Amino acid sequence: MEHSRYHSNGARGWSTEIVTARNLAENKIYDILYPSIEKWWNDPESKRKRRVAKYKLYSAEGKIKSSFKKGYCWIGRKCIMMVRRL
Repeated sequence: MEHSRYHSNGARGWSTEIVTARNLAENKIYDILYPSIEKWWNDPESKRKRRVAKYKLYSAEGKIKSSFKKGYCWIGRKCIMMVRRL
């Protein structure tokens, strides 16, 4: 039973490791201690969560912008009302 595993070697790029029955237990420990970023980063569920988080961020950004705009307009109206009263 052989499997191929790809992992990063930093600046040197990617390398392939052949997993055999002899070192399978060793490799399971390796997987537990050093989980691959690829496993959860490219997972469809985590991609969906990141996308939804971006949508929420854009929504919050829009609310903040509209709040500033409303505040600026309110200040402008109050200043105009004060000038007209003089």
